[in-house]
Amino acid sequence: MNFLSIVVFILFSLITYNLLKIFVLSNIKVNAWLILSLGIILCVVSLFLKVPTFVMYIIQWLYFVLILWFVDLFVDNRRKRLRNKNNKVMQNKPKVKPNRIKNKG
Repeated sequence: MNFLSIVVFILFSLITYNLLKIFVLSNIKVNAWLILSLGIILCVVSLFLKVPTFVMYIIQWLYFVLILWFVDLFVDNRRKRLRNKNNKVMQNKPKVKPNRIKNKG
């Protein structure tokens, strides 16, 4: 592959990933580690496949999308944990009302 085809592939992958993230991936709730394991399995399996170049581009694109999706999920989970850690839960304590109990005496 020459340099121009690599740049075109990366640009195409990033554009399609961003569109997928906006319309599809943001609505799907899955475990980030499952996505990473699928990406790694796909990468390892693709090493042993003898397929045409076009199919290999599709497999590489899918691997690239899975890895980017994992990074997004991982970073979002980490941000949520840090946000929840920094926000201390304030509990409302009831105010003492002095004249509630009337002394009968």
